[in-house]
Amino acid sequence: MVKDRNHLNKLLLCIKQATHFYGKMMSNSGNSYGNYFDPAKDCSSILDKIPDAKTGVYWIKTDNGPRKAWHTGIFCSPSGNETWLGNKGKMNECFRTPCKTGFNFFKLATSGAFSFSVESNKSGIINNSTKYIGCEKDKCCACFGPSSEKDYCAPGCKAINGGTILTDDDTEIHAWYWIRTSLPKRVWKKCMEYEKIDAGGKTVKWHVDEYTKVPQQGPCSYPGDVRFNDGVAVVDNKETLEKLPNIEGLLSYRTDNKDLLLRGKHSWNSMAKENQVLKLEAELGTSERKLRKVQTSQNELRRELTESKAKISELSSKLLKLLENETKIYSSCKSALEKISNAKHGVYKIKSPSVAKGYFNVYCHMTSMPGCSGGGWTLVMKINGKKETFHYGSSYWSNNATYNPGGALTGFDDQETKLATYWNMPFKEICLGMKVNNHLNFISISYQASSLYNVIADGSYRATSIGRSKWLSLVRGSGLQLRCNREGFNVHSLKPRYTYLQVVRIGILGNEGDDGCRSSDSYFGFGGLSKNRRIHCKMPKTSNTCGNAAYCMRPAKDKEIPAMGYIFVR
Repeated sequence: MVKDRNHLNKLLLCIKQATHFYGKMMSNSGNSYGNYFDPAKDCSSILDKIPDAKTGVYWIKTDNGPRKAWHTGIFCSPSGNETWLGNKGKMNECFRTPCKTGFNFFKLATSGAFSFSVESNKSGIINNSTKYIGCEKDKCCACFGPSSEKDYCAPGCKAINGGTILTDDDTEIHAWYWIRTSLPKRVWKKCMEYEKIDAGGKTVKWHVDEYTKVPQQGPCSYPGDVRFNDGVAVVDNKETLEKLPNIEGLLSYRTDNKDLLLRGKHSWNSMAKENQVLKLEAELGTSERKLRKVQTSQNELRRELTESKAKISELSSKLLKLLENETKIYSSCKSALEKISNAKHGVYKIKSPSVAKGYFNVYCHMTSMPGCSGGGWTLVMKINGKKETFHYGSSYWSNNATYNPGGALTGFDDQETKLATYWNMPFKEICLGMKVNNHLNFISISYQASSLYNVIADGSYRATSIGRSKWLSLVRGSGLQLRCNREGFNVHSLKPRYTYLQVVRIGILGNEGDDGCRSSDSYFGFGGLSKNRRIHCKMPKTSNTCGNAAYCMRPAKDKEIPAMGYIFVR
């Protein structure tokens, strides 16, 4: 039985380890560190070994053996985190370079001071201070405030910001100074940011300085570091989370997905949110009520089982049908429509001997479009009039090469494409569509051929007769010169008077002169002039390979309307 540092009786065990004996208190008797039989190295080491140590008197190792702190003038405040800046030369020297044996300095003086400031790196006789004790010109005083968050003392022993002044006329003044021989150990080595509520109830950001280890007001000087809110590490993403130290029991909050996580022995574990728990409880309650209902009626259970079997059978049938449709290959979109009841718009496998696997995926439109009645339309091409891909002279009109087949899977968007259906899909009807400012219109042409390639590739003119007004109905506000009106496939001026006149692969031409169709300056359709060949009637050098371009329009205004074009066959 021994007396501890507080003069209380404690049970001490004497333990031998190798050739060394040391004392250890029983588990319910407190920590032995800092007592006579287990003296501490210094106050900082007490805080390292006993995180919840209280301010008080401890036994400290000295060259003359263990000494009580009060006996040698050493008083420990392990929980303090103050940084004291004095203007005595010897003390400042010890702050810069450790004084292993300490120092003893005693002097009666009428000029000099000890002070510190949380607002400035200067304090003392001629500067503001947070706390101050000293003398100037035979006038001595002490100054302090209600907290350590601002300066309360001005030069000349004057109080500011609600500070308090004590003079030697009022009372004897005593001051304590605490020093630390080492700083508390830190697991996390980077700048740590946290928040505090000030006296006015306002949330203020603080950080622990990466180098001085001292709390400072304000955020870290660079973004992306960990922030600590009431002991919770706040991180922005998974990458920052994984950089946290492996401390079992550490809490962290991710701001990107609003997850609260607890560090286990080997990994982070998500903690259930209250609303999730309530939702699960509600679902559990619902399940329990259903279970009780089933248990009270076997007939009800049999009925539900019978209904479930019927639904499962129905779903299985639908699933098998969908799988069958997924694996089937059709000769055309119309063939798919005839074989599948209630067929939907979308991507289907269409037979093509010209590709290695014998088929390719293509978008099929299975219902009527305004101007193109019925369904089963097979996509052939999609042309963006603002691009040069499919201008009149492009080799894509005369070869068997595809262009961006993936663009055929996305319906009426702005991706260009050319499919194998251009040269291997026979048809009796063509459906042409144009989209300008999200306004989409269609027209149909009755025309029979073994493929669109066989109609266009040789460059020969082939006529249609749907009329000028039907062509122009594809784009609101479009127009042509009044004469010529030559329409069909591979349309060009008849016995042209000039080079580089308007031409179009599928569409109609217009002319203003009295020479018939020999000098056409306007077109409407698919596959117009490339921008480098637009030289007549002051045409701008801009791409318009699908849509409407009309110049020398007297007295009407010129037209320049590029469009997104869609070509289907059936």
